[in-house]
Amino acid sequence: MKQAYGLVRRPWGVFYLKNKITGQQTSLKTSDKNEAQRILQAHNESEIQPHFNLSLARVYMNGADPKLGTRTWQEVMENIVAKKKDETRRRWEIAIKDPNFDCIRNLPVCETRAEHFDKAMADGKVSSNVYLRRM
Repeated sequence: MKQAYGLVRRPWGVFYLKNKITGQQTSLKTSDKNEAQRILQAHNESEIQPHFNLSLARVYMNGADPKLGTRTWQEVMENIVAKKKDETRRRWEIAIKDPNFDCIRNLPVCETRAEHFDKAMADGKVSSNVYLRRM
């Protein structure tokens, strides 16, 4: 199968990833050839096996932090509340009960996509938007 990406090395030594279809180039921010080739290989594999990407990402995330792949927004919210005191804590306790957050409450943080946030902010409440940004 034809690879969708290739490498370009600029005169100043930095490698760029070139999309062979669109011609778009993106800096890899490295001048190390081996590192650039690993990134290139990952991009080409992701084009060939898109269903495999999430599984591979989970393996890497578990290596960095075993809890990262399973941490939900509810845990994040509870952790924020636990660190607050007095009136601020009371406001946060009320804010996290907002039904707008029900759509993300049980989602793993690392699997949350833009459309999930759009749904949480759909009713346009300023307070929901403010607390979501703070989280």
